[in-house]
Amino acid sequence: MTEDEMKQLGFESATSTTTILQLLICAATAIAEPVLGSIDTYWVAWLGTTALAALGPNTCIFSSIIAVVAMHGIGTATTRSVAIALERDVIDKKRGGKGGFAGSTMVNVMSVTTAFGLACTAFLLLFSAQVVNFIGCSPEIVGIAAEYMRWRAIGVPAVIIIDVIAGACQSARDAKTPAAGILLAGVLNLIIDPVLIFTVGMGFNGAALATVIAQYASAIMLTWFTFKGRGMKNFFEEGVGVTTPFPSFDAGVAWAYAKEVFSVLGRVLNLVAVWFYTGAVASGLGVSEGAAHVLIFQICCVLSIGSGALCTVANTLTARLSVSHGDGAAREAGNVVASFGVVTSTIFSAFFYLLRVQILGAFTSDVAVVDAALAAYPILMASVMMYWYKALEGALIGRGDAGAVNWIFLGGAAACWGSLKYAIANGALSLKAVWMSIFYYYLVIVGSMCVRWVWLNKIRDPREKNADDGEPIPAH
Repeated sequence: MTEDEMKQLGFESATSTTTILQLLICAATAIAEPVLGSIDTYWVAWLGTTALAALGPNTCIFSSIIAVVAMHGIGTATTRSVAIALERDVIDKKRGGKGGFAGSTMVNVMSVTTAFGLACTAFLLLFSAQVVNFIGCSPEIVGIAAEYMRWRAIGVPAVIIIDVIAGACQSARDAKTPAAGILLAGVLNLIIDPVLIFTVGMGFNGAALATVIAQYASAIMLTWFTFKGRGMKNFFEEGVGVTTPFPSFDAGVAWAYAKEVFSVLGRVLNLVAVWFYTGAVASGLGVSEGAAHVLIFQICCVLSIGSGALCTVANTLTARLSVSHGDGAAREAGNVVASFGVVTSTIFSAFFYLLRVQILGAFTSDVAVVDAALAAYPILMASVMMYWYKALEGALIGRGDAGAVNWIFLGGAAACWGSLKYAIANGALSLKAVWMSIFYYYLVIVGSMCVRWVWLNKIRDPREKNADDGEPIPAH
């Protein structure tokens, strides 16, 4: 295949109906997840500003850390690992083999990530008060914030299972199944939240329990679909689970997946650290600004996770194309998805900016909180306009360049930290200063990502293919 033919294949793959639908459904699903998750924020706000402020440390843990690690770390690694396994199955069967790589990968991924989720639950149950204190919230809300955290901790394994199966489905070009899982969780949470908070009288903790129930309902449905339902055909050979057993645990496959997770985890931990640090700084600004930060950070999460659809689709396309057809096809697909990203980031930022007053007013009637949030809102939207970088992020990871991505995020973190330190040193710390540091974070990432993308295209042979272990396969 010539270089021009590979480019044409990459372009057609990225602009196919399947890809467009996957991107739209994935984006809608990703947007729906935090939007539906913000149901807790809506109902808790009715309990008063103190309860809303107590939600802050939990937003930091469950939205900034657990959700980000699950989706952008574990989920991203799952997408690439399963995508490569699926292509290996295709190649192996063409050579007369039986395949089975995808099924083995799925069994081992589920085993490793479920164990990790249980470990997270145990840690948060045992050390909830210490975690809340470490974040640095006001002393008067430590008790209720810690109790809420213990309830939410029970749902961590479910969150991870949902993102693992969603990542696997995306690698199989199935975006509808994750969407159904998220919709189920959202509808249940919408129904159960007010019942437990007000009717049953659980108050603040009722919001946490409603979320956990919804998460497990979604996780159970997706697990059944993947290992017993019609979704089996995406990953397992015919007869598995009926006439032949499921693949057994394989330490080698599990370790290969763990290495994949570690390779993408640097940028995830970086993002978590930045959000954690800026959230902790904002929590120390006072109740009104702390509550305002919770509100606009929730919007930030909605748009960041929504834009993650670009990363998911680019990762899937480039990982599979780089194995089956070569780097030239993968890079062209990445270019097309990045172009989609520019358009979607612009639309998202414009839409949420125009409705800023209505959005904030829907959550709280506290004038001081709304005013503080509006002051920082334009900076948030300027950052959102740069979210198209996620397409390049996913494409670089799919092409086996996760190491460079980790270094790029490190540069962004340095810019964020430096900006906040400057504001503190000059007595100019405010909620606007906090969000300005986040803007610099994304600015450095976007610039560095573009430079790396251009450089990689120059040094890579377009005929080069990637093996399942990330090592190049010599071009033929």
